[in-house]
Amino acid sequence: MNLFDITELAEQVGSHLNQHDLSSCVRVNKSWNTAFIPLLWRTVPPPRYRTSEGWNLDHQPHRISFRQLVLEDYLSSQQEQRREGEHKCPARTAFSRNGRWIRDLGLSQSDLSPQPVPSSSGPQPSIHSSVAAAAAIATALPEPTDLELTRHVLQQCTSLQRLRLSGMNEGAPHFESWRSIVRSSLPDTPTDLSIKLDSEAKLSASSIPPLLFSQCHPSLRKLSLHVSHVGHEVDEAEEESGEDEPLLLMNEVRVTCESFSERVHAYPPSWPRFLRRCTNLETLVVTSIDQTWIQALEACVHLRKLEIQAPCEDSLKVLTTALKTGLPNLDSIYINDKYYVTTDEDKAAMLSTGLQGWRSITLQDAGPFTIEAVMKHCSTLENLSLRMALGLTSAHVVKILSSSPNLQSLITLAEDDYTNFKFKNNENTYISAKDFIDADPSSEFLKPWACESSLKILRAKIGGIPRPDITRTCTDRPLRDGMVIQGSYPAQSREIQGRILDRLARMTRLERLELGNEDRALDSEERRRMPTTFLTAMDGLEFQYDCLEMSLGSGLWKLEGLKELRVLGVVRMATRIGDEEERWMKECWPKLELMYRTGNPWSRRNYEVVDMK
Repeated sequence: MNLFDITELAEQVGSHLNQHDLSSCVRVNKSWNTAFIPLLWRTVPPPRYRTSEGWNLDHQPHRISFRQLVLEDYLSSQQEQRREGEHKCPARTAFSRNGRWIRDLGLSQSDLSPQPVPSSSGPQPSIHSSVAAAAAIATALPEPTDLELTRHVLQQCTSLQRLRLSGMNEGAPHFESWRSIVRSSLPDTPTDLSIKLDSEAKLSASSIPPLLFSQCHPSLRKLSLHVSHVGHEVDEAEEESGEDEPLLLMNEVRVTCESFSERVHAYPPSWPRFLRRCTNLETLVVTSIDQTWIQALEACVHLRKLEIQAPCEDSLKVLTTALKTGLPNLDSIYINDKYYVTTDEDKAAMLSTGLQGWRSITLQDAGPFTIEAVMKHCSTLENLSLRMALGLTSAHVVKILSSSPNLQSLITLAEDDYTNFKFKNNENTYISAKDFIDADPSSEFLKPWACESSLKILRAKIGGIPRPDITRTCTDRPLRDGMVIQGSYPAQSREIQGRILDRLARMTRLERLELGNEDRALDSEERRRMPTTFLTAMDGLEFQYDCLEMSLGSGLWKLEGLKELRVLGVVRMATRIGDEEERWMKECWPKLELMYRTGNPWSRRNYEVVDMK
């Protein structure tokens, strides 16, 4: 008996192997092939195929694309249909043999579009039915479209659990093809379905959303639909009634849209009806909220998390009304007011109306009224993100940290603060060193904070630290007046830094600590293409000098107890982290994976990501 004849054992071993390892295992012998082929095919992120048994992770020029394998199977099936009655045993392709094992499929329409075949002087890989044979068949059959191949793929994947589709819904032929896919080709097996379309029809005028809502299978648990409006055509089609039975297992719905020409995003008439079917919905992500479906929203009595990606002017007022009459379990709110159309008063009224304390609050901006409303929920807060909170003061942050016993995440770093000079110059964008130390005046002992045993993520700037050790700017220019705090006596800087590190050392569950300037575009092409002349601004607004040194000499060793730390961020901070500090971090923080810090300020990439594993 072979060791891997026991299915459970093969599952256990396979769960620790990557695609390359699994690809090697299936070549060992017939028994191993039988055991590991289902695991190799379980997740399909095309195009990464090399042979009928192996995923290609090496980007070799001779790799066989996912489209070629699907095309081979499609043409073979068409050939079989033409030969009906000849009683010949059909040849099974790699995809027809193994499509039944796929559980997680991510499929983009572009993956099935014709691609140029790279030349290669090396030996070509052999497969059971060669691509050359498929090309020969193609001479007698018409070339299928990418959407026809998409339908074929979905028909072969009979055991899907998660399905992610993306493509283009542009013009009448595409409209009809996508309607056909949604109406008759989507399998009933997935519990997680995601569709993303670039469409010439906007969300409210497209026939896809109503059709998708009507076709949702009762086994579906998560549904995501995103429509990017890129044109002005109307996808005209009669709305199908479908079923009205409750979707009892559906607990997460994401239906969003994006348009460069409109700020108000209307939903189709079928949307309220669909919401009422989701009787046990817990998470809802929408672009905006409309008065026309407020009653349907109120019917979602189990809703716990609501995300609004681009609210219109009345969205928060509508939500406040809903909170007064329904939504008894809603305790997590995310509002991304990217058009800045909601008022501070509306956000404050909404936060003050919840029937129970808020567990999670994420706001793009927050004024003084909103901050005061947030402060009333410290007893229940677990996650708080206030990226552009002009109404947030250093005292507010300390109050939140000291009086929130369940707090796990606090983010106050500004989004893209390197371009937002108005926010950058605001005095309330960081925690002052004195406030963060928070010592008892009578004893000089640190006051206990309620979050010390719960906080896992802290992303906040701490400033106001004297740094007389700094004599030149980050670009090696002379210091300007007021750029560096000199302090009252020589030892003051190290004393203050030591007290701050004492405070951080108490947060023993920290997994992510970012004290530097926010830079969410660390890996973006746009950030790397910035002209070097722009980076000279780092001398002043773009660089922090009143910060922690993060050196062993200044007391970094006090943080030895942060054994759960995985990420450290010190971007655009005047730190003194050297080789000795890095060695200490690797030794004392066993789970540390990454460190973000400032790189060469004169390069186009003025930061660096250090792998600390």
